[in-house]
Amino acid sequence: MHTPLPLPIRGILSLFLLIGILTPPLMAQKNTREVDPSDVFFQAWLEVQRAEKLEKKGKHHDAWLKYKQAAKYYAILKQYHKDWKPHLVDSRVKSTAAAIQSVIPKATAELTKKKAKVRDLVSPSPTHPSLAPHPSSPAPNPALTRKLTKLQRDNQLLHRQLELARNQSKQDSAQQKNLLAKIRKQNRAISLRRKQLATA
Repeated sequence: MHTPLPLPIRGILSLFLLIGILTPPLMAQKNTREVDPSDVFFQAWLEVQRAEKLEKKGKHHDAWLKYKQAAKYYAILKQYHKDWKPHLVDSRVKSTAAAIQSVIPKATAELTKKKAKVRDLVSPSPTHPSLAPHPSSPAPNPALTRKLTKLQRDNQLLHRQLELARNQSKQDSAQQKNLLAKIRKQNRAISLRRKQLATA
């Protein structure tokens, strides 16, 4: 007969177990029901606090990840501990979902800005003598070039929004279809501008 573990040790073990079951495999789902729901709720609360601090620092993508983590904890409560303070859990589920929706545009803009900075760093400078256009080469149409650049930038933003939408909810197909339609339209416009530039 095994001697039961002291309560503090069991509590610590529960927390370690909880960390490993955010995306539990089928064999580990039994243990999910045994975790103290108050521990799960506390972990979710901590993630939301971290997310809010990151938002204040302007780290919107990192905040989005923390909110998503909190949403996973709440999903565990709703699935395996339905009778544990359901009104409180439902309230936190809604507030966390609202926070995720609010931070998505900021996270998208942040990643787009970072990507642009990286591109500027790795792209060769057009002012370098060996990379300057040949004197005999005709200058590109400035208006068409600006439109093409804007279309490409908007297209990158749409792609990132689509990626975030897919990560946020695999079931929200309407939003994903809408973004895909916009991306296809942008691709056609980009192709048209490129042809116009080539002709010019």
